[in-house]
Amino acid sequence: MTDDPRLIAGWQPFFTVTGGAAAALAGLLFVALSIHARDIADHPAFRYRALATLSIPLVVLVVSALALVPRQTGSSLGLEELVPLLLQICGVLAWLRRARAAAKMARSYELRSAIGLTLVVLAIFGCALLFVGFEIGLAIVGAFCLISLVWMAFNSWALLFAIAAAETVEVEALQGVEPAGPAATTP
Repeated sequence: MTDDPRLIAGWQPFFTVTGGAAAALAGLLFVALSIHARDIADHPAFRYRALATLSIPLVVLVVSALALVPRQTGSSLGLEELVPLLLQICGVLAWLRRARAAAKMARSYELRSAIGLTLVVLAIFGCALLFVGFEIGLAIVGAFCLISLVWMAFNSWALLFAIAAAETVEVEALQGVEPAGPAATTP
């Protein structure tokens, strides 16, 4: 049971690491996205992916910071952590709806969104367990933090490569060059 604040205190070094990693990755991602701000602004799907991807380390940062508040019980922590997690779900769903209304999006966007939202739902389950007094809830929230940061790195990489591919197609179109790839070599 998590009524004893010392149980949560035992997890504080872990959440210090995940919070620090989330802050560093959010900063790096913000710089990478800023370099491509015009391309992102011009493409609704890129705007959605940028917002959704940048929100991941920010949510991990807030969840980790809440776990560092001293002398709180598992019930209070479980309840507190629901707020950023529920905001994450609402934000991703609103951004996805707006992006889908503005442009046709590939199925991979919806698949990535479903995976990310599943991670958040699992973290909410961990918060519920923590709220009712099971320490395993902290482990689930901790796993959410780690897996989400890896997921964010994967999504960032995919987004930056999609932007680069779109830039290449745009430059080739301006130069009147046939697009490279399998379609260009087929008679």
